[in-house]
Amino acid sequence: MGSAGSPPPGRVRNTFRALIEFLPPAPARLIDIGGGPGRYSIVLAERGYPVTLVDLSNGNLALANQKAAEAGVELEAFVHANALDLTAFPKASFDAALLMGPLYHLHQLEERRTALQQASRLLKLGGLIFAAFITRFAAFRDAAINSLLTLQMTRPIPKNCWQPASTIMARALPTPTSPAPTRSSRSARVPGSPPCG
Repeated sequence: MGSAGSPPPGRVRNTFRALIEFLPPAPARLIDIGGGPGRYSIVLAERGYPVTLVDLSNGNLALANQKAAEAGVELEAFVHANALDLTAFPKASFDAALLMGPLYHLHQLEERRTALQQASRLLKLGGLIFAAFITRFAAFRDAAINSLLTLQMTRPIPKNCWQPASTIMARALPTPTSPAPTRSSRSARVPGSPPCG
């Protein structure tokens, strides 16, 4: 795990595990569309895959080239292109496509469809697309989790005032003079809410 292209722990490691399990065996040709600084491309090249890295940012491509050199691997190509227009590549020229970045940035359904169609056009018969995206509800999920982490108790609460934390999390706001946040998995009283009777 010491090379420049080694996967970090956590969610990304799980993604690598899934890629290794479902990708066709090396030397299947891969295209990493919107691959940024080459996190996936470099590790897969270390495993013997010929990888073409495509990105919209020349800065990311330069960084990926540097990281690949540090890892001692060569990518098949570094290509400056947009995930919405991959017509510079011939049809059916790759065994699998990674679309791990663009769908995070493309918010319109039509753009997402176009990116998937472009990736699909590049695949040989039976080729696979590996894609990652963020659900439109991710911001709400993050806000809910952050609110739960900042819930705080201001005084003992009578038994008849307890509410499930999930029903009050949207109203719990930290204040500059609040004590250190605490996590409540059962229930809490929202600061500023009316007292119970």
